[in-house]
Order: sequence, then C-alpha cells, then structure tokens
Amino acid sequence: MDVAPVSCVVVLPTQTPYEDSSSNQMNNNMQAGVKYLDTAVLSELRKSKVEKVLQSTQFSLPISEMTSGEYSLMKEIGEVSGCNNVLITTLSHFRQRQGGEMAAGDPASAAFEMKLIEADTGRTLWMSTFNETQSSLFENLFSFSKAQSRGFKWITVEELVSQGVQEKLQECPYLY
Repeated sequence: MDVAPVSCVVVLPTQTPYEDSSSNQMNNNMQAGVKYLDTAVLSELRKSKVEKVLQSTQFSLPISEMTSGEYSLMKEIGEVSGCNNVLITTLSHFRQRQGGEMAAGDPASAAFEMKLIEADTGRTLWMSTFNETQSSLFENLFSFSKAQSRGFKWITVEELVSQGVQEKLQECPYLY
C-alpha cells in the first residue's frame, strides 16, 4: 500500500483499559509498563519519517481539560497542536519474567494496541496489536528466528515491549 507519510504526530500518554484496585502488584506492573511503553514509542518514532513528534505535555491545554468524546478530543488535539495525526497506545498486559536469562519459570509477557487517528475526521488510519508471551524454542519451533535474534535467552518484558513497538511501528505505512 503506497501512502504518503504523515509529517506530524501527537503521541498521547499510554492508557490502560481498566484500573484493578484489588492488586497493588498488578497496578505497579502496569504503571511501570505505561512509563516504559511511552518511552519506547517516542524513541522509535524519532527514527521514523515523521518530521515532528509531539507529546501531549507540550500543549498549553492539558488533555484532561479537553472536551469529552473521542472525536471531539481528537479534533481539539489537532487544533491545539497544529498537528492532524494522533497516536493512541493502550497497554493491557505487562508481566516481567520470573527467573534469569537461561531459565525462566514464568516468561515475559506484554500486550498493547496502537492506533493512528486523523484528528480532523476521527478516522483510524492504522491500527495494530501486539500480544506475546515469550515461549521456548522447543514449545514453538516456528519461533527459531525470533529466538536466534534474542540470543536464545529469556528476555525481560522491557526488551519484549521494545521489540514489539519497533516491529509494529515499522509496519505502519504512514510512519516508515
């Protein structure tokens, strides 16, 4: 698919689909995941063809004060920022491996969704999901190239997320 790359993208802070107040450990994991995913997305976008990458914290009007409703919010972000594209990332799962590089009792696991929205129309230009729990080579022989690129070791959830962000954003025809 041949499309013109976008010249400007506003990156909203990573969201989570729910708040689970019953588990402090889960909340701490998700908070760490949100911070890490924000950093990974910005870092990868800076390598793309996008000329201008803006964060919502750069606006004079905080996102929390903008009008409600997704379409209204996107339109207002576009007007305030002067940028017609918004990247929304939602983290639904972020679990650190239990164990070390050579032996993990519980492997790293992460899931997130990314959407590139055209601000003035509210139209979704692109959407992708990432959902992976690292598996051993013996569990999935089709993962040989992935295992080889990871050095045949158990990786951290941060490494998993970084690889997922890079893979997904590089698939977006509007960014690369």
